[in-house]
Amino acid sequence: MKASSIRAGYSLPEVLVATVLLGILGGALTKLVVGQMRFFDTVTAVRGARSVARNSMNVILSDLRMVQDANGITAASTSSITVRVPYRFGVFCGSTGSVTTVSMLPGDSVILSFAEYGGYGWRDRTTGTYTVVTPGDPVAAVPVTSAAPALCTTTAGIKTVTVTGRVGAVLDITPIIVATKTIGSPVFFFQTITYSFASSTIFPGKIGLWRSVLNGVNEELMAPFDTSAKFKFYKSGNDASSTTVPGTLNDITGLDLVLTAVGARTAAGQASPSQAKMVSSVFFKNVR
Repeated sequence: MKASSIRAGYSLPEVLVATVLLGILGGALTKLVVGQMRFFDTVTAVRGARSVARNSMNVILSDLRMVQDANGITAASTSSITVRVPYRFGVFCGSTGSVTTVSMLPGDSVILSFAEYGGYGWRDRTTGTYTVVTPGDPVAAVPVTSAAPALCTTTAGIKTVTVTGRVGAVLDITPIIVATKTIGSPVFFFQTITYSFASSTIFPGKIGLWRSVLNGVNEELMAPFDTSAKFKFYKSGNDASSTTVPGTLNDITGLDLVLTAVGARTAAGQASPSQAKMVSSVFFKNVR
């Protein structure tokens, strides 16, 4: 047989070298894929934690911005705050007998249907301070359609306003606002809401942010949070917030929301769930 007709093969050393090279390349590729998967998993976990903090902030800020700086906070600690949140506004028309008649501006139907009446407040136009009346006061009751709407529309000359199909209302409230108060003085209805960091029912062993409305529902808004999530307080005259609650709650002018959210699970390659810490300051708009 001629030498040219013999087909050459691979020697054992060549096969071994090729196998080693393939093993090295395969290991590097596997490590790269695993690393990318873990990175994606970590980013997803961080994004989830950040969403918990951001969504919580969006919900709570809408309420807190409406709080009055006088009698707006009724209880406070680093883990819980109770606030009076106005949900409807109007003006004082007058008082007759045991009731006060007010003309309320149109309100969003959804807000009005979900709001739980917690009392009313009226503003002294001279001092700029609010007097708050709660259902715990004598004879306090949920406002009802006025039995004498002419006290507003005729006597006080205050017309009921209609905006984009939403109609205002003339209502009677008790107990009365002192009859000597100026016609047209601002009046608001409020609901009492408690925000608190407490044990989560969605994620056992974790912390959840709860929203509880007096005479309404108690619901867990968001979870999970780290135990470092808390409220901090701005005091009148101070530029920095503190975890110390002022002795006089009316001295509180705003809050720091320290929302330290954690991932719902531990991402691959991590020793503990990812965290996303957001701190947002909110100052009360309704100030004296």
